[in-house]
Amino acid sequence: MTQTWKDGEIIKAQSLNDSINPNNVRDTYTDDVNISGWNGPTAFASSNHEITFTGKTGNSGILIPVDVPSDVTLDTDMYLNFTYNTSRVDSPAALLGFLLAKDDGSLFDTTAKLVQVAQTKTPTNISVKVNLKNLGYTSVPSHYNILVSIGSDYSVTIKDLYFNKTGASQPLQEEIKTMDSSEFENGAVDLSSYIKWGDTAANVQLLTDSTLLMSQKYVSSSVNSSQDWGIRYPLNWDMKSDLYITVDASFSDVIVINLINYTTGVLTNLSDNEFITTDGVYENYNGTKSFLLRADKLSRLGMNNSNAFILLSHHLDGWFNIKSLSISTKPGYATDKQTASSVLENTSLRMQNTFGQNPELIAKSSTAVVNAYAGLNYGTPSNAPIFKETTRLKEVKVFSPLDTTVNFRIGTIDQNSLLVNNTQNLVGIAVKKGMNTIRFERSAVFIEPGQRVFVTLKDIGVYAPTDDLSSFSKTLVCDNTHYLDDGAYTGYQLYQTDNIIPFSYTLVEKNIKNKIDDVATATQAVSDSVQDLLPLKKNLFVKSPSGQKFILMVDNNGNLMAKSSVPTNVVVVGNSLTYNWGNFGLAASNPTLDWYAHVKDYISGVNPNAVFNRFGLGDWESATSTADRDTVFNNEMKPSLSADTDLVIIQLGDNINTSDKNATFGNDAKKLIQNIKSVSPKATIVWVATWYQSYPNITTDVQSACESEGATYVAIHSIAQQSGTSSYIGATQTDADGNTRTIDNSGRASHPGDKGHQLIADEVIRNFDF
Repeated sequence: MTQTWKDGEIIKAQSLNDSINPNNVRDTYTDDVNISGWNGPTAFASSNHEITFTGKTGNSGILIPVDVPSDVTLDTDMYLNFTYNTSRVDSPAALLGFLLAKDDGSLFDTTAKLVQVAQTKTPTNISVKVNLKNLGYTSVPSHYNILVSIGSDYSVTIKDLYFNKTGASQPLQEEIKTMDSSEFENGAVDLSSYIKWGDTAANVQLLTDSTLLMSQKYVSSSVNSSQDWGIRYPLNWDMKSDLYITVDASFSDVIVINLINYTTGVLTNLSDNEFITTDGVYENYNGTKSFLLRADKLSRLGMNNSNAFILLSHHLDGWFNIKSLSISTKPGYATDKQTASSVLENTSLRMQNTFGQNPELIAKSSTAVVNAYAGLNYGTPSNAPIFKETTRLKEVKVFSPLDTTVNFRIGTIDQNSLLVNNTQNLVGIAVKKGMNTIRFERSAVFIEPGQRVFVTLKDIGVYAPTDDLSSFSKTLVCDNTHYLDDGAYTGYQLYQTDNIIPFSYTLVEKNIKNKIDDVATATQAVSDSVQDLLPLKKNLFVKSPSGQKFILMVDNNGNLMAKSSVPTNVVVVGNSLTYNWGNFGLAASNPTLDWYAHVKDYISGVNPNAVFNRFGLGDWESATSTADRDTVFNNEMKPSLSADTDLVIIQLGDNINTSDKNATFGNDAKKLIQNIKSVSPKATIVWVATWYQSYPNITTDVQSACESEGATYVAIHSIAQQSGTSSYIGATQTDADGNTRTIDNSGRASHPGDKGHQLIADEVIRNFDF
C-alpha cells in the first residue's frame, strides 16, 4: 500500500527516525495532484486534495492517475470513497460516470462504471465497493486512470478521493481518532509462557530487555536423537477467525516456524506460500516474519482451541532470540498502537539485523571469566553477511569488566584474513563496568557493502564457554599469534575461535532521506564524469604523412619525443584484483571476464599486434620503506620493461592497510612512476586505484602522484560502493584449464565480481586516448 504526502510525493516506506505528520498520510492508490483533462474540459485544477473541473457541451472530464502494487489483482475487492458536488442540477446530462481509462484517454475492454452518481449542489459522501473482475474488466495493468466523465458544461468538485483495499476514507490522524479498537484482538504472547519441545537440554533464558533466548551446543548429554529443539505456544484459536502471526526474531542460521496439532502430532510448516501475508516472509533471515492462517485452513488441519500450537525450532548447534510474538485477528504486532499502524498504514519497517552473541549472557553468567591476554587486538562476529547495499549502524552492545574506553573500526576482511578498507574509526567510546548499549544512528555511521564492525578487545577481553555461557556465535579475533608474511602480503590475521567476544552490533536500512541523498550524489557523479570528458584528451597529437596519429611528449630535460597513440607493448601489474588464483583477477568467474581481459580485448581490437605482459606486484604493497619498494621494482618489474614499452597500467594501493606500509606511500607512488619512466620514457602510465581503501590518503596520494609525474589516474573506489559490483560467497571461479574453486569467505567475496570487473575496465578504457 502506498501513502502520499499532501504535495503528491510517493512514500513507500518510512524509517523510524523520519518525522511523519499523520494528517498527511493518506491510504490511497490515486494521485490527485497530477490530473489531466479528457476530451477537452474548459478548465481543471487540483489543490489540497480537492479537484475541480468544468465541462463543455458534450462529453468531457478528467483523468486521475492510479498505481496499484503487485498484490492487487482484478479480483481484489477495492473501495472508492469521495465527496462531491456540482454547480447546478439539470437534465439531460444529470449523471457523472467513474470509469477506467488509459493514459491516452482510451477506455479498456469494457465501459462498465465503477460508480455513477447524480448532480447535486449539496456536498455528498460516496462509498462503494469495487471488483474489476466482476465489472467485466479482463486486462488492466498496474498503472491506469480513473476517468470522471460528465456530459455538459457545468462544474464539478471532488474532495478526498480514496481508492484502496481497506476502505479508509480519511487521513491517518482522523482514522486513529475514529478507530474502534474492539474490532481486533491482539495476542501479545507472554514469552515466558513457553513449553520446551524436543531436546529438553536446550537452554532458555529470559533477558532483561524482555526477549527470550534459546540456545543449544550439542554434547553427549543431549537427550533428543533427532537433535531438534525449540519452544511452543498455544494459539488459543476461537475456531472462527483468521489469525495473523507475527514473529520478530534474530537467529544464528535458520529458524523453523510450524503449526503443530498436538492431537495428531502433525507439523505444518508456515513457509508455504498460502500462509504468507503480503508483507512477505524472509526465510533464514533475521527480522520480522508475518503469516496469515485462514480459519478454513486451520479447520482442515484439525486444529481447535486446545490442540493448536505455534512451534519455533532449530536443528543442531545454534540459537534464536525471540523479541516479540503476537497472534492477532488483524495484521500487526504485539500492541494496539503497532497493530493500528499496520491496519491503517501497512508501512513496512526498515530491515534490521543484529550480529554477534548478546553480551548480556556474559552479565548473567556466574562462571564467566574474562581473558584480556597480551597481544589481543580486535574482533568481530563471524556471522556478519555481505550486504549489497549501504546500511547504517544503529547500536552496539558491550559488556565490560571495568570502566574504560573502546574503539570501533569499520572495514572489510580480504582473502588473506586481513582487515582492509578501514574507512572509519570510532575512537575513545566510554563504557562503564557491566552492560553498555551505545546508539549511533544519529551519528550517521554508514557501513558500505562488504564492511563489518570491529571492536578493540585489549581491555574488555574474550570469554571461554562455560556451563552457563554457551558459545553459539563464532568469533573472528586478531591477536599477535597469527602473522602472515608470504612475501606479497603481511599483517596480523583474523582467525575463527569459539571464544566469546562481549560485543554485538545492529545495522538498519538507510532511511529515505539518506537514499535521496545517494541519488543526488550519484547524479552529481554523473555530472562530474561528463565534465571530466572535456579536459580528458589533453595530449597533443600530430599525424605522419601516412596519416598515423602520434602523441607528442617531452621529458624533464626538454627532449621532444613522439609515439604512436595506439600501444603495442603493454605491461600490467597489480594485486589480487589483477593476478590471483588461476592467473586472473579475483573474483571474476573466469579469465575472460576480469578487468584486464576486457582492457586487453579493447586494445587488441585497435591494434591486433599488441603484446601484453601481466603479473602480480603485491610485494611492492607489502614493503614498508622507499628502499624496499625500489628493490621490488628492480627485481620484479624492471626486467619486464624496455624502451619500447608504451603503456603501463598499475593497479596497486588496496593492500596499504597498516601504518608502516602507509608511512611513505605517497612518496613511493611518485617514485614508482619515475622508476618506470627511467626505463620506458615513452610509456603512457595509468594508475587504477582503489577498490579497498584502508586509509583516506591512499587515493589522494595516487592522484597527486599521477598529476605531478604526468600519469593518468583512474578512480574506481566508487564502483566498489555500488550495489551488485562485488562477488558473493558461493560464487564459482574457473581457470583456463577448467579447474574450479568456490568463493568461500567474505574476504574473497568482497572483491569485484563480473559486473565490478566490467565497470573497472570501462573506466580504464574511458581514460584512453585512442
